[in-house]
Amino acid sequence: MAPEVVDVVVVGAGISGLRAAGLLQRAGFSTVVLEARSRVGGKILTSDREPGMTIRQEYGAAWINDTTQDRIWALAKEFGLTPVIANSEGKVVAQDFGGNCVEFMYGNTPEYSSSVDSEACVALRDLVEKITTQNDGPLQSAASRKELDGISFEAWLAKATNHNDRACATGKVWTHAIIGCDPGEVSALFFLDYLHAGLGMMSIRSDKKDGGQYMRIAEGISAFPERLAQQLKPGSLRLESPVESIREIPGSGLTCVTIKGSRGVSCLAKRVIVSVASPVYRTIDFSPRLSPAKKTYVNSTRYSGYVKCLAVFKEPFWEANGYCGLAQSFTGPASVFRDTAVERGDNKKDYALTCFICGNYARSWSAMSTEQQHKKILEQISLLFNHGRDVTPLFVTALQSTWGDEQYNGWGCPIPTLGPGVFNECFDAFAAPEGNLHFIGNETATRWRGYLDGALRTAERGVAEVTLALSKGKAAL
Repeated sequence: MAPEVVDVVVVGAGISGLRAAGLLQRAGFSTVVLEARSRVGGKILTSDREPGMTIRQEYGAAWINDTTQDRIWALAKEFGLTPVIANSEGKVVAQDFGGNCVEFMYGNTPEYSSSVDSEACVALRDLVEKITTQNDGPLQSAASRKELDGISFEAWLAKATNHNDRACATGKVWTHAIIGCDPGEVSALFFLDYLHAGLGMMSIRSDKKDGGQYMRIAEGISAFPERLAQQLKPGSLRLESPVESIREIPGSGLTCVTIKGSRGVSCLAKRVIVSVASPVYRTIDFSPRLSPAKKTYVNSTRYSGYVKCLAVFKEPFWEANGYCGLAQSFTGPASVFRDTAVERGDNKKDYALTCFICGNYARSWSAMSTEQQHKKILEQISLLFNHGRDVTPLFVTALQSTWGDEQYNGWGCPIPTLGPGVFNECFDAFAAPEGNLHFIGNETATRWRGYLDGALRTAERGVAEVTLALSKGKAAL
């Protein structure tokens, strides 16, 4: 069978790949999307899209806002999706060392038994907020960036807090909640720059207007990639088509993209957009080889342990007790909790708490039986939100993300991270085009990196690069 020849092949049908393909098709470029899975969305997956499941919760990406994330909000309006504002009315709980609970109202800070520790936590928050919102601070200094990339965030925390245990533990909660890893696993620059891309620590962590956790979508976040896929030309989206190799054909101006296990079935394209998680690059044979800096980046990224446990209950007992459902913990197994109750549209509501279990906690969690996991998380929820009274009689079920089994995510979630020594030297190369290839996806974003809005911004960048390249090609003819 003769290879199909198109203007552009997009590898990956996550939200960035689908958006790029749609924009290219609207501009008149013949475009094919190759997706390894039997579904679209990548690290977006709403639970009721699974066979036999009616509970609607998010295994992956879950939150957007309607102000600083204007790309994703524009799509929400275009598709007529229904926003669900985060519950931030009521008490928040901080679980201290030893399991003791400190309650405070949303917008305030926990007051621990030691005022010195409480002040150290606030000072750390203010320092990180300053660094990650400045336009002329350490993140804009070449020398400071190099220094920050030479140490882990854990080492930076120890120095910044003068080894204050509670402040360092607060920093651990941040890395768990935001990028799903322990602070010793990630470079200080990687994490601080990630916060800067999300417009600062308070922007990323906030459940209020303009915050990273301001709203969810009643129809499920999977509605975004599903609607984007529906906009594509019939037959241009190819599911269950994992890419085996991407090889430029010398002297032809074309690149051959071969599908794995297809007896050599391939597409020839003038341009290829790669929109997959960086660990997946390692499963694709690139010819010519990726540049040394890009290859160093993709060979160095890694996921930590990360589990989203979605605990569903018969009623929202936390609300009745005056809590908003938000909590953080120094002890685990979950480090962060959020209320993710949602109307399903069938006059039923799923009352749920999303529990984030990350880093070493996730590795210990994975070694437990399902019964042990349920026992542990219900004990923690009982202590945090029900004054220690057992919530088991109200428990319906617990759904659990399985990203560690997902080959085409690179076996993890939410975002691959980097230890010290790579990000500063290699990030620009990671996002840059090479030959006929262009690279997008939320990892490559410079604003809202790791978020849906950032993914869409990279789609626009990739489309602009391809359009310019193909326009130059036409001019040369």
